[in-house]
Amino acid sequence: MMNDRTSPSSTRQRPGRPTATSSTADISSTEMAAEVAAGNAVPLSERITDFVRLRSKWWILDRDGRFEADDEELIAGLDAAVPLMAQADGQVGLKP
Repeated sequence: MMNDRTSPSSTRQRPGRPTATSSTADISSTEMAAEVAAGNAVPLSERITDFVRLRSKWWILDRDGRFEADDEELIAGLDAAVPLMAQADGQVGLKP
């Protein structure tokens, strides 16, 4: 059974981007992990790492790597969730 993360319709196809036979990610997971380790990128929370903020943009995890978020409602929702997630992390002892 396919879900939203694995269905072909969830893979964003852009002009000039690689086809489904190669990576379609804007940033590889390895590159993003290096940015997080260097302190340049910050996950939405300690537990919710599918969404990461890097260079004032949100990046979403997909099976091929990370895609830049381009939906204004999603971006606004993620921005609004940051303080709530920080508070939740603090309540479970994940952040000071």
